[in-house]
Amino acid sequence: MADSSWEVVGLFSPVRSPSLLRPRSLDAPGGRAASYLPAAVGLYGALYLAWNLASSVSPEVRYVMGNLSSVPVGLVGCILTLRVARHASMTSTFRLGWRLLAVAVGFGALGNIFWALAPSAQVAVSLTAVAHVAFVLSYVTAATAALRLIDPPPTSRERVKLSLDAAMVMLGGGMLIWHGVVVPQLMDADGTAARALAMVYPACDLFLATCGAALLLRCPDNERRRPVLLMVASFTVVIARDLLTGIPRITDPLTLSLVRECCTLTFFVLLTMAIQAEYVRLEGADSPVNLPPLHTTLIPYGAVISGYALLLIVAWGGADEHTFQLLVGSLLLTVLVAVRQIVAVRENLLLHRERDLLSGEA
Repeated sequence: MADSSWEVVGLFSPVRSPSLLRPRSLDAPGGRAASYLPAAVGLYGALYLAWNLASSVSPEVRYVMGNLSSVPVGLVGCILTLRVARHASMTSTFRLGWRLLAVAVGFGALGNIFWALAPSAQVAVSLTAVAHVAFVLSYVTAATAALRLIDPPPTSRERVKLSLDAAMVMLGGGMLIWHGVVVPQLMDADGTAARALAMVYPACDLFLATCGAALLLRCPDNERRRPVLLMVASFTVVIARDLLTGIPRITDPLTLSLVRECCTLTFFVLLTMAIQAEYVRLEGADSPVNLPPLHTTLIPYGAVISGYALLLIVAWGGADEHTFQLLVGSLLLTVLVAVRQIVAVRENLLLHRERDLLSGEA
C-alpha cells in the first residue's frame, strides 16, 4: 500500500493542504512547520544585514547585493501567497485578492532585478524605466489586492460610509505627503523625469495607504482579524520606508541602503506571518463577519485632525502658496466630514423609526 502521508500538488488547483511537500500532520492549526516560515525569513534578513555591516566590499557590489537581497524572499512570498489563494476554503473574492498580492510581490522582485542590472547594462536607461514601471505596478496591484480582501459592506448605506471614510483618509494623508514629501522633492528635482518620479511614488504610497485603511475599517473581529492586521502592518512598513528615505534626505549611501533593506525585509516577515495566520484560519472553522472594532472607525477622523494640524503649523510660520493649497484641502475635508455626519444622522433617524414601528406592532 502506497504511503499517503505526503502529497505533491499543482500550484493553482484548490486543495486543503497548504504545503507544497510536507507531512499532513503538521498542517493542523498552529503546526510547527508553518511557524518556521516567518522565523526563517527574519533569520535570512538578520544574516544579510550583519554581512552588510561587517563586509568591506566595493559600493558597486553592495549596490547589486542590496537590490538582489530581497529577490529570494520575494519569490518565496509570491509562491506562498499563491498557495494560500488556492486553498479550498478560500472564497472566490478573497482568492482573487491573494492572487493579486502575489502578482504585486512578483512585480517588486522583478523591479529589483532590473534595478540591479541597470548600472552594468548598455541600455541602463531602458532597464531603469522598466524597473520603475514594475515598482509602480507593484504598488497599484497591492492596493487593488487590499480592496479585494475587504469584507463587502452589507448595504448601500455602509458602502457610502466606507467610501467617505476612505476619502477622508486619502485627503488627509495626501495633504501630509504633499507638503512633507512631494513639495521638497519637486524643489530639488532636476528634469521632467525626476519631477514625474517625485509625484508618482508618493501617489502610489497614498493609494496603498487609502486601500489599506479601507481594509482596516472593514476588519472583522474574528479569525480574519489577525491576517488582515499583519497585512496592513506590512503595507505600513513599505510606506514608512519610502517616507524615511524621502523626507530626511539621507545622504550616506550605506545608511540609505540599510534603511531600505531593513524595511523591505521587515515587510516580507510581516507578509509571511499574514500568510501563516491565513492558513490557520482556513484550516479551522469559518466565522461570521462581524462589525469592525470601534477603534478602527477613528482612523478617518485621525486623518482629518492631521490635515487641520498641518494647516495650523504651516500657517503659523507664515502664509505662502503652500498655505493656500493646504487651506483648500482642509475645506474639502470639512465638506467630507459634514456629509459623513449627515449620512450617520439619517441612519440613526431611520433606525429609530424602524424601532418605533416594531414597538408599535408589539
